[in-house]
Amino acid sequence: MSQKILLIEDSLLDAELTIHALKRCDLHNEVVHAVDGGVALWHLAVDQKIALILLDLKLRVVSGIEFLTMFRSDPKNTATPVIILSGSVNPEDRAHTEQLGTSGYVVKDSDPERFRDALCRALTPFQTKLS
Repeated sequence: MSQKILLIEDSLLDAELTIHALKRCDLHNEVVHAVDGGVALWHLAVDQKIALILLDLKLRVVSGIEFLTMFRSDPKNTATPVIILSGSVNPEDRAHTEQLGTSGYVVKDSDPERFRDALCRALTPFQTKLS
């Protein structure tokens, strides 16, 4: 059975667009959707099949940065790739997430094709981990 992708996104529209983009990237893994970092931490505690995390930075309740800080504080989580999906083009946001051990940063684009292409490129190194 293939590994799962955890999508942490509070916007249902953005979540749907991301799931559609994943299919267009020829990834058909089950996607577990969490609306904030707290719910995501719960999913990670109960589901050992999650192999990749797609994380929005601007979340309600537990933000993406707070989630990432808590998640990476556990040494057993250092190998799980986390790719940021954010509307922010601020270089400081990118640098901060890199310091926290992210594996990629994809800027959400209003053009679905450009977003899909950027997401596909970011996911390429993890294709074998997801099979």
